[in-house]
Amino acid sequence: MKVYVINVPSHTDRLEGFQAAYPAGLPEPIVYAAKTGEEVEVPAWWKGTANAWALVQNLKAILSQGHSEPVMICEDDCAFYSDFANALADFTANVPNDWDILFPGGRHEDLLYAYPVKVNDHVLKCRYTPGNFCIIVNPASIQKILSILDSERWPCRHVHDDLLALAQWSGQIKAYAPLRFIAGQRGGIPSTLKDWTFRQTTFFNEFKYFDPENQVFLPAGALYDAEAEEEEEEA
Repeated sequence: MKVYVINVPSHTDRLEGFQAAYPAGLPEPIVYAAKTGEEVEVPAWWKGTANAWALVQNLKAILSQGHSEPVMICEDDCAFYSDFANALADFTANVPNDWDILFPGGRHEDLLYAYPVKVNDHVLKCRYTPGNFCIIVNPASIQKILSILDSERWPCRHVHDDLLALAQWSGQIKAYAPLRFIAGQRGGIPSTLKDWTFRQTTFFNEFKYFDPENQVFLPAGALYDAEAEEEEEEA
């Protein structure tokens, strides 16, 4: 597996924070020098910001490098569960073979009751999961994903995670996540897209999922709270 971290070269503090948080037992991350809105040509039909358009182009550029092995792509504000490498191995060992994208970290949302669905004791099938701060892409699916990222040519402002979430919802791609996310977003770092900063490191494990075997909805956060566990370890 190759690992990339997306970082604007002038944002050295964000990269240093990522490197300090990066888990042991993973390949050395390749730093991708991200372009900003000032460095990309924005089409007339795009209704979002230039920086949002640049985010889509950065992801496309990484995926277009001819990969023959899975590619993990992280944003530079990504946080990791303390035992991330082992948790990732447990998760990927139980993922169905038809996967296009994996979400070690993401943010489940409900679009027309499209809740994630339990596959087994390690894996959820994503139904509408944006949040691309830590994703893994199947090399066999790269062309499909590039086509999705390049599919719109009318007035809109769907960034990459919007497009990939809509593709999950429509059935174009198959995406999976662990029952509890093992990557999140570090606190104290301004978002690159919106004017907010998470006060503390956040793992988005509060969204419920559907267990088809028992025909019930379960709250993921009730099963596992990565930040609380890290606080206990530090105490």
